[in-house]
Amino acid sequence: MQLFEKVLQNLHSGILILDSNLTISFTNHWLEAALQDKNPAIKGYSFLDCFPHLKDSRLHAAINDSLKNNLPSFLSPGLNRYPLPLYQGGNSRKPMDQLIRVSPIINADQTYCMIEVSDVSTMVQRELVLNAMTKKFSGLALTDELTNVANRRQFNIMLDQEIHYASRDGKPLSLIFLDIDSFKPYNDTLGHQSGDLCLIQVINALRKRLRRGGDQLARYGGDEFCIILPNTSIQSAVDTAESLRILIQELAIPHPDSDAAECVTISIGVACWNRANVESSSSLVLRADSALYRAKQAGRNRVVGHDSDKWIKPSPAQE
Repeated sequence: MQLFEKVLQNLHSGILILDSNLTISFTNHWLEAALQDKNPAIKGYSFLDCFPHLKDSRLHAAINDSLKNNLPSFLSPGLNRYPLPLYQGGNSRKPMDQLIRVSPIINADQTYCMIEVSDVSTMVQRELVLNAMTKKFSGLALTDELTNVANRRQFNIMLDQEIHYASRDGKPLSLIFLDIDSFKPYNDTLGHQSGDLCLIQVINALRKRLRRGGDQLARYGGDEFCIILPNTSIQSAVDTAESLRILIQELAIPHPDSDAAECVTISIGVACWNRANVESSSSLVLRADSALYRAKQAGRNRVVGHDSDKWIKPSPAQE
């Protein structure tokens, strides 16, 4: 037995052995060093007297299964991070993330329970960091880096979701497509840095105006952006688009080479999802983009909507 005790004392994990009465028969040096809030000389005392908070816990149940039914158990740190009051290295006050194995031991017709505790703090912290990084990069993969709005990939996901909800709830769904008029000449004349700043100013203004929680703004590509408007009819969407057009014009961002105005302006196309024909997302996008093209062909800095083979203009009060 002396050899086995030496082996247990030299393990880089904690060992605690209980008899059938839950009396502590053995603890190794590793466990004693980690018990900063307890008298390490707990041998001969009741396990539940030393750790009363563990009464009726998962660990207590595992110990009973080991002693009464000879069943081993495994307690992962996912559900049981700090069962025992153990602390990481030296005088650290940081609780130790614990991986616990509970095993029955039969010796001379006497049943004992061995509790082995491994410090998995480093592994748990690494997993938390990796999860945080995964979440961060997942968000980056769905967000436009320049404007910090949803990118095209996220837009496609959002539009499919909103079409599903509109179909389920029987409510209208409208889509706005817009781009900045003569943006290439703006970049060519003032430089790409000024172009990026212009995009950011336009998007920030749009984002502040879109106050409904369900409205979703995304960058489709280049200077083209889209807005998903749940529970919005075609006329309401066209009127909303007109208010956005006016908003951007009133920013009065100088544009030296625009053929639409002396300042930065936007052209907008709007389409409403056709519930009767269970229209696909790609078809809705195509109609909104076609309406945008028609607005640009008509002279830019204007709004055109499309619904049921009809072209829709803003309400007179909006024009």
